[in-house]
Amino acid sequence: MLSLVLTLDHRRLEELVEEFRNSPDLSTYYEIRRAFINHIYWEEEFLFPKVNDSSLLAIIKCLPVA
Repeated sequence: MLSLVLTLDHRRLEELVEEFRNSPDLSTYYEIRRAFINHIYWEEEFLFPKVNDSSLLAIIKCLPVA
């Protein structure tokens, strides 16, 4: 379920960014900013704590994978 929510949110963010690229305005910028903040919160609070695979933890923490 969380995977679906985050995947759909990725698509929504991509559409917002494309909209902004085609017609930049402050309202769309603030919507994108708010959406990214919310998305990052969901990942940090709900997704990342559930990851137990050590190779995925390195990716999440932006560490080189051995």
